[in-house]
Amino acid sequence: MSEVLTHWELIIDELQAMMTIDIQEIPKKVVFSNYGLNSLLTKDHMIYQTHSTTSVVDFNTSKDFEKNLIELMIPKRGNTELFFEWTNMTSQFIRGELNVEVEWPGLSVDAMGFDDDLETAFNQLYADFDALSIDVKRSFLDAWYTDMDESWTWIEVTSLMEEMKAQ
Repeated sequence: MSEVLTHWELIIDELQAMMTIDIQEIPKKVVFSNYGLNSLLTKDHMIYQTHSTTSVVDFNTSKDFEKNLIELMIPKRGNTELFFEWTNMTSQFIRGELNVEVEWPGLSVDAMGFDDDLETAFNQLYADFDALSIDVKRSFLDAWYTDMDESWTWIEVTSLMEEMKAQ
């Protein structure tokens, strides 16, 4: 259990390195649930839905820690599609920084259903992101989240990437 909480603290540290977040630390009271309860995060307690009957340190349980914690800690912005892809890229970045295996690198499973041209453009976005320095990656993810609103489309995301590549 302490291994998981330490990992979660590192996730928070990575998020704080790229953006301002309200949660400064994992609450002292944490409940892991594998049935019935939805995940919930408040200042003094947390319920984490594992969706698994395996140990919390098992890869099948821990592979989505970053994504799930981001979704609990960071308010949704912009359209759902863009926010989910931002969450996917951010969680993969954090897993990479923490030297944790990424099960499906690149596009989220949801984005893999797009038409071929759009999927190719997104794969290029991930390739461009991978080529950036660590600091520029953090700046890109922060700017994407901060600037994203309901009017944003993938055009704005790729334009932002072009700006970041020029740095």
